[in-house]
This record gives sequence, structure tokens and C-alpha cells, in this order.
Amino acid sequence: MSHYFLPIDLLFFGAAIVSFLLAVIILIKRTEPGGVSFACVMFSISLWLIFRVFEGVADTVSNKVFWAKFEYLGIVTLPVFYFVFASQYSRKDKWITTRNIILISIIPALTLILVFVNEKHGLIWKNIYPADEGGIGNLVYEHGSLFWVYFVYGYILIMRGMIRLITTFLNYPREHRIQVAVLIFATLMPWGGNLLYLMGRSPIKGMDLTPIGLTLSGLVLTISLYRGQIFEVVPIARNIIFDNMQEGILVLEIHKKIVDVNSAACGILKISRKQIIKQSLDEALSPFPHLLEKLKNPENQKFEICLDETAQTCLQVSTSTIVTNVNPVGQLIVIQDISKRKQLEMYEQEQRKFAEALSHIAATLNSSLELEVILERVLDSIHEVVPHDAANIALLENGGKMRFVKLKGYEKFGSKEAIQSLDYIIDDIPDFKMMAREKIAVVVSDTKAYPNWVANPEVEWIRSYIGSPIVVGDKVIGFINVDSKTPNFYNQSHAQRLKVFADETAIAIQNARYVEELKQRNQELMLLYEVGMAMTEGLDIHEVVSGLFKQVETLKNIDLFLLGLFNKDNKYPLYLYNSEDKTTQMIEIVPDLQNDLLKQLLDKKTTVYVKNYKTEDIPPELKKLKNYPIENIHSSVNIPLLEGGEIIGIMTAGNRREGGFNENQIRFLETIASQVAITLQNVIMYDRMKELAIIDELTGIYNRRFLYLAANKELDRSRRYNKDLSMILIDIDHFKEVNDHFGHLAGDKVLQKITQVAQKELRSSDVFARYGGEEFLILLADTDGEAAVRVAERIRYSMESLRVKYMEDEISVTISLGVTRLSSERETLQEIIATADQALYEAKQKGRNRVEYIP
Repeated sequence: MSHYFLPIDLLFFGAAIVSFLLAVIILIKRTEPGGVSFACVMFSISLWLIFRVFEGVADTVSNKVFWAKFEYLGIVTLPVFYFVFASQYSRKDKWITTRNIILISIIPALTLILVFVNEKHGLIWKNIYPADEGGIGNLVYEHGSLFWVYFVYGYILIMRGMIRLITTFLNYPREHRIQVAVLIFATLMPWGGNLLYLMGRSPIKGMDLTPIGLTLSGLVLTISLYRGQIFEVVPIARNIIFDNMQEGILVLEIHKKIVDVNSAACGILKISRKQIIKQSLDEALSPFPHLLEKLKNPENQKFEICLDETAQTCLQVSTSTIVTNVNPVGQLIVIQDISKRKQLEMYEQEQRKFAEALSHIAATLNSSLELEVILERVLDSIHEVVPHDAANIALLENGGKMRFVKLKGYEKFGSKEAIQSLDYIIDDIPDFKMMAREKIAVVVSDTKAYPNWVANPEVEWIRSYIGSPIVVGDKVIGFINVDSKTPNFYNQSHAQRLKVFADETAIAIQNARYVEELKQRNQELMLLYEVGMAMTEGLDIHEVVSGLFKQVETLKNIDLFLLGLFNKDNKYPLYLYNSEDKTTQMIEIVPDLQNDLLKQLLDKKTTVYVKNYKTEDIPPELKKLKNYPIENIHSSVNIPLLEGGEIIGIMTAGNRREGGFNENQIRFLETIASQVAITLQNVIMYDRMKELAIIDELTGIYNRRFLYLAANKELDRSRRYNKDLSMILIDIDHFKEVNDHFGHLAGDKVLQKITQVAQKELRSSDVFARYGGEEFLILLADTDGEAAVRVAERIRYSMESLRVKYMEDEISVTISLGVTRLSSERETLQEIIATADQALYEAKQKGRNRVEYIP
């Protein structure tokens, strides 16, 4: 028995061991991208080489063929693993799924099966015989037809993989191309040898040069991995970061041709990368002529533009020149989608306009007490609240009959007479019935698609509708209806505005009705009008109460008048009026829900008249008050203030005598209470609107807009009276890491906790606002710089010990603070903020978690 054991077999064996160890090292290091698939490539090479060694040392033809079959374990898997690796390494791996891996492995798997049963069909090797040259013992394999099918398929996978690596090579910066070049070179060596072998160009007959090439490839890859070239992260990270930036980036060469673009830019401009890359700027952005015009103007280095009016797409664009070795080589265009920010700004502006319009409308409607005039003004003013093509007012009469008393805009559609002639009972129309029952506004976005819409051929032009009940007290007295010819024109936001407007209208209409009754009956209703006027002169709670109490002075038979309001803190602001000395006072109490009188009011939500008021029913807080005859009151009328069926407060009139009120007086007080309830609800809504405009929603402190208003006032005051004024600018250290590690919800909680902790160190007169992101600004009136530094240090120290619990984690943060003061060198708000920002920058540069002061 003879063995052909040559030095080349030792070389192959060593290369197989090196390839195997290389695969293990890569798996242990968990290298990305493509680490696992690259390890599989090296495993395949190791299998091919080890079984090539066994073939080489075998002493018979049958044994050589036996081991040659096992070589195909590496031969058929190598192209598949190589293609997967090249896809992952080049970041073109979205196609990689279990299903697709199985599909591309079908031909290699069938080839492997055919190899092991080749004796039965000869489709892989049709003839095998010894080469008989130089005693090496090589075999000559004459390949069958199916081998060439696999040959073509395998080389297609390898070529596609190489193309992806070459593309990656071209996209990398020059200093990082070496790693891809190594992979391409390592690929070419074995497959070059394989082609020579299959073409019959091997220098030794029957000698497959592929294992020699694989050996050399393993050596090259081992050296490159040791030197850290193959899986260097810098160019990969650059591509990932560039492609995943939220801002759109366009890179132009010196002749304005686009050479690179990221996914965000394609998404914002709604243009594919293929459409824009290598195109001139004019060609690529031809669908956006206004944007092109702005970009061509050299003065527009940063600007905002509305790209699509219909979709309300707004962009912030900034341009900068790319300079290399002092010479400009291109241009960088950064595009940021600011549509949401613009929408929020528009919403805030609309809310502010709405509040101003509401105040103007309230004054306008209440400037007249004639019902006809008020109804005309309602239709004249409604466009300030809700846009429309036509509008009408319907009032309820006895039996629930609706009468359309005022119309506007129907003339141009030829349907005015049709609306005026409508004769409806409220129960006939489902929407009116629901509005009367629920006391809410109804929106019909598209009348054609709304099943409850009552069709009328003379008003078919109405395609979108809103109706709102006019509610006085707890009773619906009519409806305001607005119509549009545009389908899907109205939404819930319009409905809410119309409801507020209807409540204002309710006050005006009810006042007018009282005046009409006044002309027929007595001066009592004239007094009611004056009460309403006094309460609606302003939208501040203290102005409303003050106006009410001024009118209460003229009421007879009332010795004590109380107005209590419920609020979200479960406290009860109570306003008192003593008719004896005409004094007023406000106290705050916690209501006793077990009090019999209060329980009756909350349960029944109707007037409770106590003819014989008992001393034990008086809350303890009221008994302590001086100058108020609480214990001398023996009868009281207690009226709940209702809005939408809910109690928002209680109005009480007291008399020293038992049974001191008659039915007419109670009815009159109930009327006043209904006015008070509607007015208070409007005051609450107005306060909420003002609060929304100046309060940061997340932290609950002032926002940037209010800061500028307050700061400018304080600056004027400090300069005028020569007072001290200091400023603290705060920034959270490494806040991005909190968001990245724990998530944005955790970041929001950190912002809220920091705000709460900082507020504890401040006075009520200090202005504390969120300046932007994780930056906060504090304005300290009547405070010199040294005192401001002490405040800043207290805040900084408090943050050091702060631990924010989020789920199972505890988050700790530090802050950096910049402090400055008003001086002759910096007198404007911008100058003070800039100096505080400079101080903050110095704090950051000196290690963070510190306070820096620029006097």
C-alpha cells in the first residue's frame, strides 16, 4: 500500500485549521456587519481543504472519490454563504429571510445529493481516471451536464457578491477602501484558480488550483483581521448615521451635480434615490421651482419654505459650502421637515385669535339688549369663529316646535324661503333631538354619507354641517346651524368652537329675553340685565365676582351673599358679600361632602331652599369669620351652578329671617345663577386658552414665548428703577444618553422631575421657563449676580442627589449652569441670554456639573 503524502497536503491541512480558527474568532468577537455569515464562509473553506487533504493522501481511486464527495460540503455552501456575507457587509440585506435563504440553497443542496449518488447517473462526474503524472496521484474528473448548471449558478452568486463589495468599495472614503479591497482580492484568488482548473489550464494535470487559492485567501484574511482592517467600523458607521439622520442631506459637487443623498431627503422630497443621484440640482428639483429659486439666491443660506400648500409640507433649508484645502469643492444642503412645528404654531395662533374673537364677540353681543339686534349680530359675528357658506338660528317654542328666526347666506343658493318654511318638531330630527338631550354640538362631515340626514331637494347643496344647542341654565332654547357646500369641511374642532360661541349667544339671547319681559313686568329684570353686564365686562374671575357683587348691593332682602366654586384641587374658593357694611372677602375651604345641604345639592342638582337654617349646618371655617353674620342667617337659597349637567359651583343668598325668600325672589336668583354659571364657564375656558398659550405642556412651567414677554417687562422695570436683575441658563448634562438608553418617555420624566426640584429653590416671583429641549432659563428680579450664583449652586446640588425612578431603573443626571446679570455692557434680553449661554458653555468645557458666572 502506498500513500501520496506531499508537502502541499500539509499546507492545505494548515490552511484548513487556520480557516476554522478564523471562523471561531469572528464568532467570539461577534463582529458586525456580516460576522456570522463570514464565519460560515471560513467554515466552508475549512471543510473543502480538510477533505482535499484526505483525498490527496488516499491510496486508491475509490477512496479518493469517496473523500472528493465530502469536499462538496464546502464547495456547494461556499457561494451561498459568500453572497449572504457580501449582502450584509454592503448593507443590502433586506432580502435576507429564512424563506429566501432556503430558496437560494435549493440548487446547492440538490447538487450535493447528486454528488453522493453519482455512480447511478454520472450527471456530476461522467468519467474519473488517474492523471498518472509525476506520481502525485491526482484524479481527472470529467464533469457532467448538471455540474455545469451548478458551476454557472455558483459563479452567479459569487459575481453578485463581488459587485456588491465593489459598490461598497466605491462608496467608502479613500482611507477606508482597503478593507473592501482585501475582501475582493481574497475572493479573486481561489476562483481564479478554479477557472484555470476547469478550463484545463492547470500546470499539473488533474491538480485543482482552487484549494491553493483558498489557502492564500485564508492567509490574507488572517493578516487583515489581525490588523483590524476587514471589520473596521468607521466607514460603516458613517453610512448608517448618514442614511438614518432625520434631516435630509443633499451633497453637491462643484458643478451643482448631486453626488449623494440620504433616505430622509428622499422621503421629504418624495423622490427616489435613482431619480436624484448624479442629476444636476435643476433637474432633480424641477418639481419644486420655488425651492430652486431660493437655493440659487446666494443670500439664502438658511430659510423656510412651504413645499406643498395642500399637504401643508413646510421645510427649513440651510446650505453650506464644502471646503477642502481652502478651495470650495461642493455644497451641502440640509433639509428639515418642520411641518408639525408650523402646524403647532398655526394652532396656537388660531387659539389666540379665537380667544380674542370670543372676547370681542361677547362684548359685541352684550352691547345690545334687543333680541332682533342680537340675532343679527350673532350671524354677523359667527364667521370669526367658524367659516361657512350659510348660517341660521332656530329658537324653540312651546311643544318643542322649531322656528328659524334668522338666516344668512342662503340667498345665493336660492334656498332662503325653503329654510324659513321648515316646520319641524324637535323630535322629528334625530340630530336636533340628540343635541337637546346631550347638550353637545353635532358634526355631519358629509351629508350624503350620513344616514340620519333628512334630505331636502331644495338644500341639496349642503354637504357639511354643524349644529350647536343654545343652552341657558340646563334648558335648550334654540340652535345655531352652519352649512358648507364642501364635503368633509367640518370637524370636531369646529364643533367645539361653535359650542363656545353658542354659549355666548345663550347669554346674549337670554339677556334680551329678560329685557323684553322687563318692559312688560317690572324693574327686577332690568337689574338682572345689569348683573349680566357687570359679569361679562371681563374674562377674569375676580372681575366677574366684583361685577356681580356690585349689582348685589342693589338687591333687597339679601343680608349675606356667597359664591363658591369647585376646582380640580378639591378646594372651594368662597367669595362672601355682607350687605350690612358692603364688604367682600374671599377664603378657601375644603368642602365637607357629608354636609346634608351639600349632599342635597350634589345629588339633586337643583335649588335647595332652607327656610330654617340651622347653626350646625354652617361650615366651621365660616363661623370663625368676623364682620359676617353667618350665625344670624336663618334662611338661605342655595343654587347649584351648572354647565353641561355638572356642578361648577354654588351660589347662596342668606336672610336673617326664617322663610325670608318668596318664589319670585328664588326664581330671580336662579336666573342670576344661570348667568353666573355660563359666564364662569367662559372664564374658565378663557383661562385655559391663555394657559395653553404660555405653559409648556410637558413640564408645566412657562414656555419660551411667555419668557420673552415677561423678561422684556422685567428688563424695562429694572432699567427704569435701577434694580438688579440676574439670569440662570441650565442645561442637562448628557441628556441625549438618557433618551438613547432609557427611551424618550424616561427622558420626559427626567425633565418633569428636574423642573419640580428646581422650582423648590425659587421664589414665586422668579420666572422659570423651558427655553428649549433640555435647556431651562430662570429670570431673578431684584437679585444681584452673587445671589444668583448661590441660587444656581443650590439647584445644582439638588440635582446631584436626584434619582428618577423609571420602571425598574434609577436615573441620575447632573446639570451645568451659566449665570450672568444685567449691566451697562449688556442691556438687551438677547445680550443677557447670549452671555448666560457663554457662561454655560464654559461650564460644559470645564467638565460639566458646575456653575460659571460672567459678571
